Amino acid sequence: MKATGAKPRTPVVERAQPGDAGVRLIESGAALAEFRRDWPTLRADLAGPTSELDWMLAHVEALPGDQRLHAVALVEDDRLTALAPLVASTRRFPARLTWLGKDDVSSALYEDESRLQQLAVAIYRLRQPVMIDGLLPGAPTARALLRHCPEWIQISRSRWGGPSLPLDATWVAPLDKLGKKRRREMERTWRKAQDMGEVRFDVHLPDGDVLECLDEYVHLEASGWKGRAGTSLAHNHQERETLRHYLPRAAERGSVRITRMRIGDATAAMHLNVVAAGRWWGLKGAVDERFRSASPGMHLFAFTIGTAAEEGLERFEFMGGTAPFKEMWGAGGVELSRWSVYPATPSGTVALMGEFARRGQRKVSRELDHRGVRLRPGPPRSTPAG
Repeated sequence: MKATGAKPRTPVVERAQPGDAGVRLIESGAALAEFRRDWPTLRADLAGPTSELDWMLAHVEALPGDQRLHAVALVEDDRLTALAPLVASTRRFPARLTWLGKDDVSSALYEDESRLQQLAVAIYRLRQPVMIDGLLPGAPTARALLRHCPEWIQISRSRWGGPSLPLDATWVAPLDKLGKKRRREMERTWRKAQDMGEVRFDVHLPDGDVLECLDEYVHLEASGWKGRAGTSLAHNHQERETLRHYLPRAAERGSVRITRMRIGDATAAMHLNVVAAGRWWGLKGAVDERFRSASPGMHLFAFTIGTAAEEGLERFEFMGGTAPFKEMWGAGGVELSRWSVYPATPSGTVALMGEFARRGQRKVSRELDHRGVRLRPGPPRSTPAG
């Protein structure tokens, strides 16, 4: 018999993992978006833009053709209670699972830790190699994954994520927090900036013009060392498209902050920021190297941190890894873990052998680079400008 009348509702979940009651695999952004109503009931190891549904949907929409969403979810009575936003990649053989996006902190979403434990078991039942970069050691997600890991081979390495700076009312004047020597240097470069032209700062809450602001940032970033090194958004299609999908959604909620330092008629420095979970998150930053001697990036950081303090936010999160120009404000990097597991299966063995081969190649490449030997022609490495 043919069904007539109302159009069938899009399925909330796409398919179950065989043998696991309540466990589902979500394989499209549309299916993930069906759970929007449940998002406020979920928590993460570190709440912020990377735990938002809109952030995840933007990453899904920007995935290249050799990657697809392979999220493991716990669903109870059509209600999402835990989620691991994994991606299946066929770029290498065998296929492996990685975390969605390349963010500072990787965290599952969960109603409570008992459901997080169930989620960890469900991930291992896929019996596929899993690589997660950005776990907070000792946080619930890391504890659950370590506790329930079968007798598989595990590899864990540490790295440093971006510093996290606690704020209070005194941070409305960030330069007062610096040591005497650093303050004198900031005063010197400030005078140099004034010699170059009228200096102005502004913070802009974009709405309909958010993509124009993104295009302005892409152009500015590509003109500097990141453009020469091939690491700018202009060279990274996936990251650029992720922001192109995410920023308009965040701007609709009033979460986007664009900060600029202008010298004369030119934008000397520009930051892309969002406010989420009571914190200010510095997503991206770029400077015009014509003004390098005036350290526009440092002066814009001072203005941006002061603006975050004026808004009464709890912390300033430097995303994108640690660096001396971030740590100078008194906040150290956050320790994170790169964690990989390989099942005792043919695919797991092949993946593990491939990992060791890549590590060996990187070690040899670093040694040759240290000795000034290049295997392939290419531009010299560049150093970030202040």
